[in-house]
Formats: sequence, C-alpha cells, structure tokens
Amino acid sequence: CNQLRKDMLVVGYGQFEFSKQKEGLVAFWSLKNPEFPDWTFTSPTGVTALAFSKQQPSLLAVGFYDGMVAIYDVRSPTEKPTLESGHSSGKHSDPVWKLQWVERSSE
Repeated sequence: CNQLRKDMLVVGYGQFEFSKQKEGLVAFWSLKNPEFPDWTFTSPTGVTALAFSKQQPSLLAVGFYDGMVAIYDVRSPTEKPTLESGHSSGKHSDPVWKLQWVERSSE
C-alpha cells in the first residue's frame, strides 16, 4: 500500500523454481479500476519482495529472485530503476524475500 495514493496496490509476479526462471512483472493496480493495472513493467527475474518508503512514498524498493534490489520512482512510470544493486563478486545472490526501508532522521 502506498501512503500517497491509498487506492494503489503493487503486486510482484515471478517464477520461484530455480531451474525454470523467467521474466518477472510488477503491476500497479488501483482500487478505482480493479480490472486492469494502471501500469506494469517487466524484470529480468521474478519479483520476490516489494516495499514503499514511508518517508518518500513515491519510492518503491523491489527485490528479485537473483538477489538484486532496485529502487523505482513511481511518479514517472518507467522500467528503468532510479538505483539498483550490482552483481559484483562477493555480493548477495540469493532471492530477496523481504525488504525494509531504514528511515534516517534529519539530524
């Protein structure tokens, strides 16, 4: 659920069987029109976790089956993330099952 748009619901889709990996999908649904998503975008692997920032509700963190994490600004519908983690040597590569924003104070 999004704090700015209480009618918005975001759902992540994907295949979670290791040997059958396919593209994932993020769909933005509105309770005002539950028959079709407002917009969608695909991802290289399945979407395993989603979390909106409480401090900046337009930012959505998306976790993927391949261990990647990406941040999207939902004010402008695009498949390109604002920020994403990389796959360098020694980085996390297991599925991301949960995301939590760490809110910092303005001190």
